[in-house]
Amino acid sequence: MNLGDVTKKIFQSMGKELKELFTLYNKADKLIEPLSTIEDLSLTEEETEIIQTETINTNIELQLRFNKVKELFSQGYTIRAISRSLHMQRVTIRKYIGMDILPKKKGSRSTNFESFQLFLLHESNRGKLYTELYAAILSEGFNGGDSRFCGNMNELRKSNKIIPASRKVDPGAMKTWSPRNLSIMIQKDKNDLKTEDRKFPEQLYENYPAIKETEQFIHRFKQLFQIKEEGTLRTWLEDVEKSTSVIKRFAKAIQSDFQAVNNAVITTYSNGQVEGQVNRLKNIKRRMYGRTGFELLRRMVIFKSS
Repeated sequence: MNLGDVTKKIFQSMGKELKELFTLYNKADKLIEPLSTIEDLSLTEEETEIIQTETINTNIELQLRFNKVKELFSQGYTIRAISRSLHMQRVTIRKYIGMDILPKKKGSRSTNFESFQLFLLHESNRGKLYTELYAAILSEGFNGGDSRFCGNMNELRKSNKIIPASRKVDPGAMKTWSPRNLSIMIQKDKNDLKTEDRKFPEQLYENYPAIKETEQFIHRFKQLFQIKEEGTLRTWLEDVEKSTSVIKRFAKAIQSDFQAVNNAVITTYSNGQVEGQVNRLKNIKRRMYGRTGFELLRRMVIFKSS
């Protein structure tokens, strides 16, 4: 699980690189036309009104509090008074006072919104509500939330670009994978992957040899628990240290608890049974909502064991 978290973070930090790879990968099946070739048309008043009324601003309350802080401070109120009035921390108030505008919150997770831009700009979608458009691309593989979609859509509509109705546009313009799915893909054997997931890793490894090296270390690590030979874990750790792989931090964490991990590698013993029984006991306690005594808990455990 820890190794999976490490690999997922690797791909989360490669947002820009992955977008470029996804574009190259999909060009083999479908040419994605750049937005510069789309004709520029201004939005109608009706469309502008729809954008204004349908925009979902998840930070609207935050924006109002920001405006109120600026207003009260300009009227001469102290930070202490503003804090008492708005029930806000003074640190936050000082930060707001030093800002001219409230910056947009940037999410840590990238989406594949760009792959649906041609579809969203199609003339047949003019006048449609954001909820309709979101539902349409969600069924085709969009991996973002509705608030992120609305923010991206607002920026896209500002470009005033429209694709003529005579053009045929497929909403599923690009095949992409989330960081979590990519993490799972490099941990699995190639034969265990779905057919549509086997080709992209090859392109990924070709463009980023460090990812290929990491994939090899991951498979070697999994094999340690099958081989169960003394010294194999030590060798693996030394090889990782000499490499350029980004899982060095994971290897260092193992070094700090080497004996316990090594025992798990070379022996057939496991504390899985103990952990399983503890988890079962906790589940029984939670179902009782803490309203009963030890005697009933004991009877429940014995009953479930029989």
